[in-house]
Amino acid sequence: MKDKLTRMLRSLHEAYKMLSDPMSRQEYNYELGLSSTVHWRSPCSIVDGNNKLTEMGRSTWQDQIVELKRRSNNRMAQNNGSWGARKRVQNLRTD
Repeated sequence: MKDKLTRMLRSLHEAYKMLSDPMSRQEYNYELGLSSTVHWRSPCSIVDGNNKLTEMGRSTWQDQIVELKRRSNNRMAQNNGSWGARKRVQNLRTD
């Protein structure tokens, strides 16, 4: 029981941290499909957790774009083909 409550408290703490940080929240909403884009402040500036404006390096921004494209491509590759085609491939792998 104590372990379960500890896990729940940790999970709640992580959720609070995620949702209280504007950047993390935008990324989380994007990953859930609640937002079609990740909105960035221009020019490459963000507000950190302490509500201070900080500059985000261009390479960091580009790295994030590359990662988002990679995730999108993986998601698209997994969804290609019909349900039956995916099941046939899955069955061939298990045989």
